[in-house]
Amino acid sequence: MKIGTYLIGVFMLFAIVSGLAGCKSGDRPEAQDAAPATEESMSDATESSAQSATETTESAPSAAEREKFLYTSSNDPAGNSIIVLSIGSDGLLTETFTVATGGVGDADDGDFDGQHSLYIVPDTNYLLAVNAGDSSAQDGVADGNGSVSVFAIDNATGLVTRVDQNSETTTVDNIDSGGVRPISIGSAVVDGQTWVLVANQYHNPFYGGNTKADGYSNTRAGDPTDEIKSTPLRNITAFEFNDGVLSSPRTVVTYESGEHGGPTQVAFSPGGSKVGVSTWGVAQFGKDVTTNAEVQGASRFYVYDVSSSVNGLELINERHFQQPGISGSIGYSWSPDSNNVYVANFNLALAPKSWEAYGITVISTGATPELVGHAEIPGTDDEACWTLLTADGKRLYAASFAQNKVTLFDVSPTDGLTLKQSLTRTNVPPADTKDMFITKDGGYFYVSGALMSHTISIYAVDSEGLLTELESSPYAVPSSHPDGVNVGADSQAFLGLIGY
Repeated sequence: MKIGTYLIGVFMLFAIVSGLAGCKSGDRPEAQDAAPATEESMSDATESSAQSATETTESAPSAAEREKFLYTSSNDPAGNSIIVLSIGSDGLLTETFTVATGGVGDADDGDFDGQHSLYIVPDTNYLLAVNAGDSSAQDGVADGNGSVSVFAIDNATGLVTRVDQNSETTTVDNIDSGGVRPISIGSAVVDGQTWVLVANQYHNPFYGGNTKADGYSNTRAGDPTDEIKSTPLRNITAFEFNDGVLSSPRTVVTYESGEHGGPTQVAFSPGGSKVGVSTWGVAQFGKDVTTNAEVQGASRFYVYDVSSSVNGLELINERHFQQPGISGSIGYSWSPDSNNVYVANFNLALAPKSWEAYGITVISTGATPELVGHAEIPGTDDEACWTLLTADGKRLYAASFAQNKVTLFDVSPTDGLTLKQSLTRTNVPPADTKDMFITKDGGYFYVSGALMSHTISIYAVDSEGLLTELESSPYAVPSSHPDGVNVGADSQAFLGLIGY
């Protein structure tokens, strides 16, 4: 059964997270040309985090420059951190710094998904990061909520310096995300003001049997196990952003019932006139489970128009697309003209009819969002989870978690999505692949081995967008392999992948 391949990855993940199974360090590739963060570099990073934003603020590199640095976050529940990697002229990676965010990750809460968990505000050197775990030990963060850290990036070294979000204390503080489990960040300039949106997911429950009566799995600790908790902490929160400081938080949309899941990505359209939000839905999977559209909860893709008023940023004219049989929507990409979005979906029903050909859905964003196209991920598993659309809108890459696939489509206004390449990451275990990044010159492509291997796969990109994995790929992140031993999935589960 097609869904079975996905389940192999899912149950392997569950076993490892629960401590029932493990993977020997020998199963992981050795680090290639790795330069782990030393005690000295970590000390320097910690000291620099206490500097003021005005001491570190710089202009962003020019559009013509290839990125020199790559960033991910550890999502470690013992203390989240930004992992800084330098990009060589040959595309190879070297870890240079690991910098504490001052917040808490959520890797110990099991696998969960979102896109744009790390975000660089356009035309600035500010990096924003979600702290997905309970960060209420920090000043100003409500009980159970996550937080957002802001960093200034040094153009020369790539080192990130945390920017204080609360001038009324003597410590360097983060800011409350406005809800539970922040997962995605987006921004735009509206009427001269930079606005930042943060999507708070709360949780991602799923049906673990063949009927709804079999109940939910993956509810949050302390919540009822026989229902999805209704809460305003599943929301989109807006902030003003000025000189590296987030302020004036305001909840602009809530998804209280959770019947279509919490948000997985929030992003402004290229012109900033619209906002899109993808939701997880209530997926259905488990041993001997046949995914059924009449059981699973469909994902939704929400579209809003953007307005500003004396009350701040407003998301108005809410509308959405949903299709029973399509759930588990995670990442998406806006078309350059803002008329469509390309959405990745991993939980596709097999009954009463098959939706296997809808791993990617193309949805219009006008007054009534509609399905205007779709594409299937080839092979034994039809899932898609993350997306990356090139700046010219001509190529779409999709990443598949369980199968570790990266699939390339040509994008045409007349022909839609045309399959061009599908490859599998090498030397990594199942259920590992998440975020992607391509350098602005289109020369190199990176894929996060976020959950199981804690590696980054590296590819050269040719003029047609085709990928060739480098011989030394994947790069084993040294700080995630202390003494050569890979950390567990409940200790680190990378969130985000972005270059500067």
